Amino acid sequence: MSQSPYSGMKVGQYQITEKLWVGNFSETWRGKAIRGEEVIVQFIRHPQLISLLESYPLKPQKNTNDCIASLLAVYNQPSVLVWESIEGRRL
Repeated sequence: MSQSPYSGMKVGQYQITEKLWVGNFSETWRGKAIRGEEVIVQFIRHPQLISLLESYPLKPQKNTNDCIASLLAVYNQPSVLVWESIEGRRL
């Protein structure tokens, strides 16, 4: 990841607001879309996962199951996935 994420940083039409988790593969933040809805912004950190995403790009898609977050956007440089925010207990 070329630049570390920070609160207030903008990625596409999303602004990140609060760090939620840092793992081996990604860093996860809460964010808001321009229209105001809450989202989850996942910064991919692992080089092999970044390479895999470049080789097999994901496309945003809406899920019909309310228990599964929809992928809303995919960005490169940095590698970022933006997910629908679903409230619930931590697994």
